[in-house]
Amino acid sequence: MELHRCRFVHWQPQPIDALAFSTDGQYLAVGRANSDIEIWNVANGWHWERTIAGGENRSVRSLIWVCMKSQQRLLSAGLHGNITEWNLQALKPFRSTDSYGGAVWCMAAENSGERIAAGCDDGCIRLFRLNDSVGEGVDYIKSFTRQEGRILSVCWSHDSAVIFSGASDGTIRKWDTLTGRCLQRITVESFGKEKTLIWAVRVLKDMTVISGDSLGHVQFWDGKQGTLLKSFSQHVADVLTVAVDDDEATVFAAGVDNKVTAFQRVLKDPQAPVQRWVCSGSARSHSHDVRALALFGSSLVSGGVDTKLCVYAAQNLANCRPLQIAPFPQRPIIQSVASLRVLLCQHPRMLELWYLGVEGEDHEKPQPVKLLEIQPKGEEHLISSALSADGSWVACSTVFGLKLFKIDLAELSVQKVVVHNAAQLAGNQMVFTPESSLLLVSTLTGRLEVLDLASLSSKHFFLLKGNPVAESIVSPATHMEVSSDGQWVAVGTVDNSIQVFNLDTLQRHVELPALDSQHTTFAFHPTGSILVVACVTNQFYLFDIEDRKLTDWSREYSHRLPQDLLRRREKITGIAFNPGQPSSLLLYGHSFICHVDLEKPVPVSDHGVKKRRLAPAAEDTNGHLNGCANVAGNNFQIITKYQSVLSVHFLKANSLVVVELPWLKVMQDFPDALHRPRYGT
Repeated sequence: MELHRCRFVHWQPQPIDALAFSTDGQYLAVGRANSDIEIWNVANGWHWERTIAGGENRSVRSLIWVCMKSQQRLLSAGLHGNITEWNLQALKPFRSTDSYGGAVWCMAAENSGERIAAGCDDGCIRLFRLNDSVGEGVDYIKSFTRQEGRILSVCWSHDSAVIFSGASDGTIRKWDTLTGRCLQRITVESFGKEKTLIWAVRVLKDMTVISGDSLGHVQFWDGKQGTLLKSFSQHVADVLTVAVDDDEATVFAAGVDNKVTAFQRVLKDPQAPVQRWVCSGSARSHSHDVRALALFGSSLVSGGVDTKLCVYAAQNLANCRPLQIAPFPQRPIIQSVASLRVLLCQHPRMLELWYLGVEGEDHEKPQPVKLLEIQPKGEEHLISSALSADGSWVACSTVFGLKLFKIDLAELSVQKVVVHNAAQLAGNQMVFTPESSLLLVSTLTGRLEVLDLASLSSKHFFLLKGNPVAESIVSPATHMEVSSDGQWVAVGTVDNSIQVFNLDTLQRHVELPALDSQHTTFAFHPTGSILVVACVTNQFYLFDIEDRKLTDWSREYSHRLPQDLLRRREKITGIAFNPGQPSSLLLYGHSFICHVDLEKPVPVSDHGVKKRRLAPAAEDTNGHLNGCANVAGNNFQIITKYQSVLSVHFLKANSLVVVELPWLKVMQDFPDALHRPRYGT
């Protein structure tokens, strides 16, 4: 098999600035440095569910979840000075409110969720009230007395009577929430003329205050008297974040020295006159600064400059290996036109078109060439994109509208095309039909629009079914595929619904049966009517769309797939088919490619499944992959030789393109990590 390994795509993952669990622990919100907010489903196997696209000149310094009237509401604040409530279905802002104090460095909600405290750049803490109705955001209440320096951290006491804050002037203050006046001031240790920065504060039920500062200290204070109880110097640089478990028996701290440290209460009785704290262990799973910690139940999550998420067992931080979640895109950002050997790569603010080239007579590997770079106007990040099969159309969308471009690959020219009602066609999934006559867009309002490219107007639209819990709520689409004959289009949504529509009759055809776990991706078989669906558990199913049922192969084998595939931590993120072997398909994740032959039975045991030493899958000197389709007569061969796989495509029969993003290439753009002297160096 001919193999093209492409490493020219320069997609850069973004550092993590904020983390927050929902109040029920089902979701984790991840705030990136480019202001994107990712929502991860924790209860269903730690998988990416949706992304709220950010924009230029915005940031996410703080994230909080509030549960009101049994509804989870997400708010964010950042250095751009706004507090925003987010629409988790349409993936755009409900309402943004000015902080009236410049940049917001920190934000915290009281236990009831009714009031929110924001620490501002001008040295004031400002209180806001969260409105009862979803989507109405917050309203300003009042400001506390201004102090010197910016407010870097805030937290509420459990009875909401006082607020503790940490500032850039080296002080911890206790504030009366009714009067807004300072009740107590604690000055921390400082060296020289430079003030110590109080990056994090937390308060326990017994009014013990925990602080993390720029000297690397984690300190425990008596919040009633303002006296120091205990100071730890386990960190050698700034402590940026602190988290406390539900029992208030363990405190976690992390910062610039890429170490996560645990401190435990020796005497857990909160009524004891003396409370002793000891350092109980630490872990170093990150290569750079750790900027955020989030804790719910037994799960501790950390994130920072190295862009990855690390999930620890909170009870055994030092001895358990954490689950590391790669920062690579969880949905396809690369599309190909096999006949033209052209790739479309989506970045947050631009699109790139690449030509792969053709191998010459001397068998030299062709060098990829960047054909075009399209950067739409506006500050918003792109949420979707598509390339037509004839290479003449490129479409993309932000949350505020659809953008369509006419492409001439011969002249390397781009012309923007005006689309009527473009704002109503904003969609997070889009695809062109194979004959390049229609553009299908799953809009943010829950419609599947069929756009006729000849008239540039909507030809038809389908209404996507709502959430089974609340029909008025339409879950955002996560994936969309069209069959090779252009007859079928399938749309998958966050609520694990996959709906199939017939483009010939312009009618809804079928909604697939609910699967045991959330689907991650799906694709139509080249024959047209078979839909292959992969799930979070790495199980996959084959549905016959015309007959509205599982295929014979899937009924017999989908429930007993090899454990080597099912036990992999990485999820299946894409599916590819070899045109030269209709029975062959490739399932791939970020660190593996699994070949499946649908004409062969599934191995009864995993004895024949080898993980790494797959000699027949070796690449020869001319860049060909030998024997990938039939390795030693076994089915379900898993290849792990590729690094950070972004996409897998077939250009033609037995001609495979693997787009990789090596981790070492990603790390080249990271800032320098804190130098730590090592013994013997």
